[in-house]
Amino acid sequence: MSSALKADSEIVLEALSVNHDELMIFETEKFEPIDRDPALRRKISSDADRSYLINQGPFQPKLSRYPRNDEIELGKHCYFSSDWYRSFPHLEYSISKDACFCFVCQIFQDEVGHQKADEAWTSRGVRAWHKMKSRGKAKT
Repeated sequence: MSSALKADSEIVLEALSVNHDELMIFETEKFEPIDRDPALRRKISSDADRSYLINQGPFQPKLSRYPRNDEIELGKHCYFSSDWYRSFPHLEYSISKDACFCFVCQIFQDEVGHQKADEAWTSRGVRAWHKMKSRGKAKT
């Protein structure tokens, strides 16, 4: 996880008045781990979920080959590229759905500013690989 993302997330958690010591005690005794794959993860409903995911960082698997999106016509970019992680550090990829999501948009889905988070980046996932550069710029 990038240090900037971790620092930003810690600032938000501080603003939510989370006591990190109590949160760690809660995590080790009662916390049920949340799925890292953004398409399979349950709705983030607690600060313990947020803290766990922030500590883990965005789910950014690097596969040797990604599935082809058959909905994109031949001749256009029709595969996910793990190179996009460098350009968009908040980007997450779902192996189960072959789609990408915005890590920060999902973590703070119900917080201040959530109206700006497009549903594609939080629940449906984005699969228009040929438009990825223009879609991702709004997320950096």
